[in-house]
Amino acid sequence: EITERRRTEAVLRKERDFSSAIFNTVGAIVVVLDARGVIIQCNRHCEQITGYSEAETLGKCLWDVFFDAPEATRVRSMFASLLTRKSENKYENNWLSKDKKSLLISWSSTVVADDHGAVEHVIVTGVDITEKRQAEEFERQRLLGLAHISRVSTMGQMATEIAHELNQPLCAIASYSDTCLRMFKSGTPEFADVHHILTEIGHQAERAGEVIRRIRNFVRKEAAER
Repeated sequence: EITERRRTEAVLRKERDFSSAIFNTVGAIVVVLDARGVIIQCNRHCEQITGYSEAETLGKCLWDVFFDAPEATRVRSMFASLLTRKSENKYENNWLSKDKKSLLISWSSTVVADDHGAVEHVIVTGVDITEKRQAEEFERQRLLGLAHISRVSTMGQMATEIAHELNQPLCAIASYSDTCLRMFKSGTPEFADVHHILTEIGHQAERAGEVIRRIRNFVRKEAAER
């Protein structure tokens, strides 16, 4: 009996050491809670990420260690719902490290119940996605910046084309008007010449108006007209 007991103890010790090795080498935060939310175990990665040693967290509620007051209230409410199986087991929120640095953690929870269905433990597993979200936000801002530069460049090109298109009829109108004024100043304007000049001024004004109409049609939300 003693031999069998020692053999069983050796097997259990080996299994415990194996589980402990996995628990402390996995690249994620793992915190084991009881049904009250009290921390009964946390792994080495949790210590490295948050700066808290396991000894500093044992016997304390999860929300009293890693969260500020507003977030702690939400976590307590979510934990209560989790115990009744009415809450999603995946969540993202900001944890506070020991030096008060905010860490964005994506975590999931597993409820461990006894044979009667009563909750015994809750295992919280989290991944620090702070740098990932910062990189995503940086990339988003970079793309917004590129889009802004593209719009400015496009507007510059359009402004150049618009100025060129409008400059010709406006210059023609100015030239015709100046000619008409000089004819009137001479005191003996020819009616036919004045009529021709005014007709050309009207044509050039219509030409400028057509440019504006094409621009307005271009920016409308409708099928483009080539």
